[in-house]
Amino acid sequence: MTQFKIEIKQELNQLLDWWETNMTDTQNGGFYGRRDGRNRLYPRSEKGVILNTRILWTFAAAANQFPAKGYQKTAKRAYEYISEHFFDKQHSGLFWLLDYQGIPVQTKKQ
Repeated sequence: MTQFKIEIKQELNQLLDWWETNMTDTQNGGFYGRRDGRNRLYPRSEKGVILNTRILWTFAAAANQFPAKGYQKTAKRAYEYISEHFFDKQHSGLFWLLDYQGIPVQTKKQ
């Protein structure tokens, strides 16, 4: 493996570890909706479907590449949160926006 590949994998793992450590909402489930440019957390920010589906995709792909790192756990957390809170069980589709507790605030769907 080239030095460049090693460095890229290390950087990716650091980024994913940061997301797991700093964006996992252990109180209300899922993932926090906002941190600003100064790394201040806004724990009561709304949670959007785009961010959450990107987290799911990213950690699922990382779990395939790095099975020993435990990224499957975060991918599963994202999938379960999306399924439980974003999915409209009555009409299907995914809600666009939830409040910080997982309650739909914008029922628009794409």
